[in-house]
Amino acid sequence: LKSQLDRRSQNANPDDPHRVEDKRSHGRRAAVFAEFICSIFGLEDLQRGGVVDVAGGRGELAFELSVKRRIPCIVVDPR
Repeated sequence: LKSQLDRRSQNANPDDPHRVEDKRSHGRRAAVFAEFICSIFGLEDLQRGGVVDVAGGRGELAFELSVKRRIPCIVVDPR
């Protein structure tokens, strides 16, 4: 983990306003977005009302919300 942070720090754009330590890997984007949604709308309200994930693709966000946070989800994807 330390070496990854060192590598990211060395390769970071000096004009980037965001700290390297605050960034998350691309693979965690669904988890990060689920955390954001819960912080904005409230876990209890989301658990009562549910979420519709439009263009949900492989269902990564729905997994984060439904399995890990017990929020009902419907994934709508044209595929």
